[in-house]
Amino acid sequence: MADASFFEYYLENGRAILLFDGLDELGTPKLKGVVRNRIQTLSTSYPGNTMIVTSRIVGYDNPFRLDEREFAHFRLTKLRLHDMEQFVEDWYRVRIENESERDASVQDLIRILRDDEHIAIRELAENPLLLNY
Repeated sequence: MADASFFEYYLENGRAILLFDGLDELGTPKLKGVVRNRIQTLSTSYPGNTMIVTSRIVGYDNPFRLDEREFAHFRLTKLRLHDMEQFVEDWYRVRIENESERDASVQDLIRILRDDEHIAIRELAENPLLLNY
């Protein structure tokens, strides 16, 4: 395990990438506010670093939203059918070594995604975080 000086070096030199995932998932409004304030303080104290904070839209509105003057805000776009198919192929390529098993899994899921009788599944799959389950 690295000691604190390792992290301090990168933070102080603006060469760190800090990832904070799931701000919306914090248990209480008070905790969300505390964490948001600490992230903003960290950003101000160590400028030049890259910070990525993720949150679903629900649970991220004011007063928990990060200051837009300091943080750029982005929304993930929904996947189109072509994107879903590519995602499925890429996902299974790294998850299943056996080629025939992998191809069968890919084709089964793509068939479901293309089928109008499974529109609800396709709508869920527009979100890549749900598509990989």
